[in-house]
Amino acid sequence: MGEIIDSKRQPDSCNSKGDAALMSRDEYESIQETLELLSTPGFREDFQIALREADSGDTLSFEKVFEEKQ
Repeated sequence: MGEIIDSKRQPDSCNSKGDAALMSRDEYESIQETLELLSTPGFREDFQIALREADSGDTLSFEKVFEEKQ
């Protein structure tokens, strides 16, 4: 099991009842989070917009985002 977690590879296990793949819990949770985000209406479009803004330099600094309002 440690090798599966360390290497991030996903070995297959096959028998007469079907096939299975083993993966670390972190890998599984990451896949679940990605699926949840991608199934959120509008997420893909918003993410693409954010990528274009970042590529063009249209961003705010950490300080600007979290500055305290007076």
